Amino acid sequence: MFLYNLPNSCIALLFGITGAALFAGVLFLRVKLLRIQINPDHARRAHDALAVVIGFAGLILAFSLVQEQINFRNLEAQGGTEANNLAQLDRLLVRYVARGRCSQIIVTRIRKLNCERRMAAIEQVEGERADHPAAP
Repeated sequence: MFLYNLPNSCIALLFGITGAALFAGVLFLRVKLLRIQINPDHARRAHDALAVVIGFAGLILAFSLVQEQINFRNLEAQGGTEANNLAQLDRLLVRYVARGRCSQIIVTRIRKLNCERRMAAIEQVEGERADHPAAP
């Protein structure tokens, strides 16, 4: 489906515009075409109930956005840790070669194997997160 390829902000904008259009369309249909009259007391109570529902939805949206920011910061920290670990391993391998204990070919193979294993582990974790989006 094309929605999976869009960024989250575009999807939110799309649903917001659709909701606003439907809301305006229902009002237009009620007033101009069907000529339905609504009791003002009933309309006031419905308006108050809708205000409460919209308030709770806004609260849930705010908490969801905060949780998403926390997840993003944790992901950045994890990426930084992985990069630091790779840099440290690389420095150790360079020192090992400089002391003449290992050949450059073996070091290149170790680096490639280590990067491949880390990428496979990251892909596995991301695949599990995609299968279970509710898991943190």
